[in-house]
Amino acid sequence: MDRGEIIFAVLTSAAVGALVSSVITVIAQWRERKSRREELVLSKATEMATNRVATLMKTSGKIEPDILMAEDYYVSLKHLIDKGYLDKKTKERLAAELARHGLEL
Repeated sequence: MDRGEIIFAVLTSAAVGALVSSVITVIAQWRERKSRREELVLSKATEMATNRVATLMKTSGKIEPDILMAEDYYVSLKHLIDKGYLDKKTKERLAAELARHGLEL
């Protein structure tokens, strides 16, 4: 093997290593963003459920368990973030609730 082939082999190996490293970094960053988004959705769903429990306790005294509300908010927020709109079930419930108060969706 002459000197030129050795230099070419070393440079090619370095380029492949840098490319693989870059791909791994991009995948890791994507996964981190996805995890943070999931964490934020769960955090906000829990916060919304807690606020709703406090409001319902002040107004009517009748509430559903906060974990069920958190689940409901999580599903709705997750669908909203992933698809960009509310799911059909949530829209129907909101429309029924608004109609109960004489309002429209």
